[in-house]
Parts: sequence; C-alpha cells; structure tokens
Amino acid sequence: MHVYGPADRYPVAATRAFDVPDALPARLRALHDTLGVERLVLVQPSGYGTDNRRHLEAVAELGRPARVIVALRAEVQDAELDRLHEAGVRGSALQHRPCRCRPAGRDARAGGAHRPPGLACAAPRHG
Repeated sequence: MHVYGPADRYPVAATRAFDVPDALPARLRALHDTLGVERLVLVQPSGYGTDNRRHLEAVAELGRPARVIVALRAEVQDAELDRLHEAGVRGSALQHRPCRCRPAGRDARAGGAHRPPGLACAAPRHG
C-alpha cells in the first residue's frame, strides 16, 4: 500500500513523474477496519524518491502491525539500516535501475558484509 500527504508536511520529490492526491493513513485505516485487514505492508512510492519519512511515520498512525519497504540510496550506511530495521523496514525497492543486491542478508556493496536480518531488496518488475 502507498500513503501520500498531507502535501504541506510530506512534499513529493521534484523528480516525480506525476502528481498524486493525498491518500492519508486515516482513510486507509478506516478502509482496513471495514474490510477486517489486520496487518499490511507499506511500499515507498516513487513520488517520494528516497525520503521515507511518510511511510515510516504512517506505521504509528495506522494502529495495526505493518512492515515497510523503503527506497534507499546506494551509499546508505549500516547505522541507518539498523535504524530502519528497528522502525519496521524489511526490504528496499530499487527504482528505475537494475537491482544490484545480493540475496537477503547480504550486502550489495563490495565485500559482502551482512545486513540486518530480514532487510532484503526487491527489484521492480517491468514489462
């Protein structure tokens, strides 16, 4: 699932391909309450680039178990990965480039050092 907005607090990236209306966590929570959805995965949309704040903060607003797939820069540091893991992140989506990740739990950078358990990457499927 994606959430967006409010735009004045969570502006979309200048490099986005399209504009999106607000899709607030409160509305998603209400829909999930109606449908009986108990847990979910939030996926970082391309409109936010690598600014993952909206989805990380949405986890608390949703009031149910959630995991997050984030967008990362190649130079992300291990301390940031540890912080993201503690916040519920369990994977990264690489957008608009081939996936250079190794299997889950392995570092994409030279040397192959271990990543936090469960932090994997998922390459988008196009075509």
